[in-house]
Amino acid sequence: MPVPPIDLDLIAVFNRPGGPALDAVMRAASSLRFTLPLLLLFVVLIVRRSPQRWLGAVVLLAAVGLTDLGAARVLKPYFARVRPCNMAPESYTRTLEQCGAGEAMPSIHAADTAAAAAVISWALPTFTTLAVGAALLVGTSRVYLGQHWPTDVLFGWLLGAAVGGALVWATRLRHAVRRSRY
Repeated sequence: MPVPPIDLDLIAVFNRPGGPALDAVMRAASSLRFTLPLLLLFVVLIVRRSPQRWLGAVVLLAAVGLTDLGAARVLKPYFARVRPCNMAPESYTRTLEQCGAGEAMPSIHAADTAAAAAVISWALPTFTTLAVGAALLVGTSRVYLGQHWPTDVLFGWLLGAAVGGALVWATRLRHAVRRSRY
């Protein structure tokens, strides 16, 4: 899959030296040591504070799981797009960590965090800003680190929001149908 000019222009903006502190923040944002505990924190918060409780937690985990599985098993092999750090790295990107072995499109990091943000905005509306902010940070970190093209991240965000939104919609529809029967 050829690299669109917009990707080349945007990667030049986001994938540039930002200093040791920014490098550390971006590495941390792309790490499972950041995203997994954050996901688990949201699961606990939903169970404890949300009116949806366990249902909300299950929908959150299902949204992230389905997004991850669909992106990794279906979409990445379909697009077979090379990561920028594997594609003439000296001319396109500066890479701050080892380049991922898999394909680039879509960014699973971006997709998973967007799916989570969609569900959290329904189950814990007061945490919407935090969830969306985390999704934006994680997605941006993928471009900053040279692991993904900007359109990989954008597609990941759209995919995750669509899957999370669809599961929320289906859950709300199911509850509406059940209420109308009684």
